[in-house]
Amino acid sequence: SRYPAEPVFANLNLAELRRHGQRNEAISFYEDYKARGGRDSAPVLTVLAAIYHDLGNEEMATRTCKHALGASRGRPSPELFNVHRSIQVRWGWK
Repeated sequence: SRYPAEPVFANLNLAELRRHGQRNEAISFYEDYKARGGRDSAPVLTVLAAIYHDLGNEEMATRTCKHALGASRGRPSPELFNVHRSIQVRWGWK
């Protein structure tokens, strides 16, 4: 892969793929990133949760958002707050 296994690069790549509507490619990128030893971070997990939400995958969107909330250590970014709220509105919070 052309990016190192660092959260800042993963976050940028995931966000760019999502912006271009390449959601399945973004998930594949994330899986490869993790396989190469990439670390999760709240921003990475936030974009991933948003991608799962876009795809209508309630289970993975909720699970990933919960992980992002934990990784944010009680200080969610505006982006994470919006993803969390979108999941609540669409499916409720389980």
